Amino acid sequence: MARLPGTDNTRPVLLAAHYDSVATAPGASDDGHGVAALIETLRALRSAPQLRNDVIFLLTDGEEQGMRGAALFCNEHPWRNDPALVLNFDARGTGGQVTMFETTDGNEWLVRALRAAVPGANATSLGYEVSKHMSNPTDLTVFKRAKLAGMNFAFIDHPELYHSPADDPAHLDPRSLQEQETYALALARGFGAMDLRDRKSGDAVYFAWRLTPLVVYPVFWVKPIAWATLLALTGGIGIALHRRRRGVAVGALLAMPAAVLLWVAGVAPGASYLIEWPLAGGVISYLVLVTASGVVRIDWRLVVFAIAPAPAFLLIAAMLRPLMVGLGPQAVPIVVVASLLILICVLPQIILVIRKARPRFVTAAAS
Repeated sequence: MARLPGTDNTRPVLLAAHYDSVATAPGASDDGHGVAALIETLRALRSAPQLRNDVIFLLTDGEEQGMRGAALFCNEHPWRNDPALVLNFDARGTGGQVTMFETTDGNEWLVRALRAAVPGANATSLGYEVSKHMSNPTDLTVFKRAKLAGMNFAFIDHPELYHSPADDPAHLDPRSLQEQETYALALARGFGAMDLRDRKSGDAVYFAWRLTPLVVYPVFWVKPIAWATLLALTGGIGIALHRRRRGVAVGALLAMPAAVLLWVAGVAPGASYLIEWPLAGGVISYLVLVTASGVVRIDWRLVVFAIAPAPAFLLIAAMLRPLMVGLGPQAVPIVVVASLLILICVLPQIILVIRKARPRFVTAAAS
């Protein structure tokens, strides 16, 4: 343990990693890299002007045997009630992009601080929802039981090397190590400059995609957005019925994920974005489809048709690889369902292409 004093401490920031490994593995990634990242962070902080808050560095033993070091700190150490939050660094593979995959309840203030410190951070509230229902304990599990706020960081590529003799320095991706160091240093500086007394908030929906920095908004936005999307879809179906368009069947198909969205918004709002925004794109396209004339023109409607599918591919499709890496064959049903959702959300575009191509098919058949 080490404690780097601040100039006007409000509450300390705790950075944690474990230095033990399983008996079958050297432990370079799990979790020697976390220890190295924290030592390098300490070196960098000591070479710079003092932060406002204290920073505590905790290297625990016995994590693989039941988080014993973290439990000892939380149960007996004099500093146990000092920290405002804990940042835990771990791994479930030997490389890949670092993800903030788990956080504590009331996480909006934490995630907003993460975005401010690391604008390109990779994090998803889907991970928050999944972690609440899965038993994959790390030291953060103990800190959560002790009512500490916190975030968990890890990389998961090459899980076949996890807890194996190949978890050695030769197989550890140095880019992943560097990324963990980036998170540790940036967040230590960010939280180290904040007033950490009485920090409270609700939960947030958050996700990373390629177009903007980390997207963060309060959970209480989820249901209004879901109901607004459903009302817009209902209006589109009404227009299709009134004009006797063929879009009624497409509207009925879009109503299926809309119903699922309302259920997810109630039971797992952090996962709602994977349906909410692709579905919103599909409904917008559907409204354009049922209100436009049968002639395809290069105008704003065509621009909407080109842009609206982006959430389906940038959010749903982007999640498929991490799911396949993390779950292996167990991810196949999820991939099938996700692919069907993408297909439903881009049905208006598919119908437009078919309508545009149909005269050519008819002409070719006649000749």
